[in-house]
Amino acid sequence: MGCVRRTLPRSAALLVGIWSVPAGFFSTGVGAQAPAPSEPRPVGAYTGVVPGMTNPPPMRPANPRPAVVTWPGFQSRPDGASRVFVQTSAPVRTEIVRQGSAHVLLLRDCSVGLRNHRRPLETQYFETPVLRVHLERRGRDVAVVMQMRAEATPTVSASTGPDGLHYVYVEFPAGRWLPDTTRGERQPAAMPAGG
Repeated sequence: MGCVRRTLPRSAALLVGIWSVPAGFFSTGVGAQAPAPSEPRPVGAYTGVVPGMTNPPPMRPANPRPAVVTWPGFQSRPDGASRVFVQTSAPVRTEIVRQGSAHVLLLRDCSVGLRNHRRPLETQYFETPVLRVHLERRGRDVAVVMQMRAEATPTVSASTGPDGLHYVYVEFPAGRWLPDTTRGERQPAAMPAGG
């Protein structure tokens, strides 16, 4: 007669895994409490990160060092310019390089906070020279890969938000970037940030 091996059901193992995460590993800020349930949002309402505002990212590490990407985003600006931005838990050293048809922003000694942040930002339907953006790990760095539809010279800057999180901006000039075949079609509403 063989021995009977008892294992936890998958749902119980998942709960054990969740409860084994150290307390305080992720937090919403100093002294912050869990947000209260909110009212349902209208369809199409954006609730992601917007530079200069205090809407929190979905994950904020309790210890900001080493730097962690807490949100990648894109903004189509009212003046016709556009920008890709990355919110991080701490200041980062940056370098921008050209690789084929892409501009690549390297965030030194940084990691990606959530797997979802590696999903591409599809910007091809906006009046921007950027077709799409995605994040990838390169050793100890994070590469923000901006695939271009046309040549444009980006400007890189950084700032600290009112919530203490840090932002790196890659600004692109205004222009007529959309192909003529899509110009007559209705563009989606401006996307304030990635998400």
